Amino acid sequence: MKRLFIITGVILSLMQVSYNYFTDYEKLEGKWVSDKDSNWTLYFYNNYYLDSYLENHDTVLYEITDKCKIKDNSESNNEKKIFFINTYNINSEDSICFEILGLSDTTLSLMETSKGYLFLFKKSN
Repeated sequence: MKRLFIITGVILSLMQVSYNYFTDYEKLEGKWVSDKDSNWTLYFYNNYYLDSYLENHDTVLYEITDKCKIKDNSESNNEKKIFFINTYNINSEDSICFEILGLSDTTLSLMETSKGYLFLFKKSN
């Protein structure tokens, strides 16, 4: 009986750990167009995205984590198991954290955590 409780505890722990991993990379990859301005697009690929507005392009490295990391390497704790896109702009050396509010096959909604700005993007082919 004791063995059953140990096995159950290990399984529940593994289930909780796997819950903390972001699994929607395939949904995120590709071209996203802002719902407010069709000149603003994001192209997500591997560990970077291209942030484009008209003829201006910035290459931005990103990682998806369950903590919001900012430039001074401090972190905000995440008790709700939500996910963040932590970015580093190669050109300007800026770091920004976005909370992923929603992600589906057709819609991406983000909130810039430092200012509370909301962004909605639609998937484009």
